[in-house]
Amino acid sequence: MCKTRIENAAKSVNGVTAADWNKDTKMIEVSFDAAETNIQKVSEAIANVGHDTELVKADDETYAGLPGCCHYERLAYDSSTSSESAHDIHAGHMH
Repeated sequence: MCKTRIENAAKSVNGVTAADWNKDTKMIEVSFDAAETNIQKVSEAIANVGHDTELVKADDETYAGLPGCCHYERLAYDSSTSSESAHDIHAGHMH
């Protein structure tokens, strides 16, 4: 359920051509056209469905609305950390 939610959120961003979330590593590999989008926009889309990323924290209310099996240890955030050099994004999930 969470894999589908995270991947669909990433794929909903214009310019994203593929997304594959690995539940063991809690990383999503995203392929996208850099002329159309960027890692920040993909991270925002994933956070909008309740999953923290390294760049964007999900809204607490949205996170609370996830099914119990999809709750995970929330990430700590440092607003000075941002990188667009990689196409892998850590997406929070407990399983």
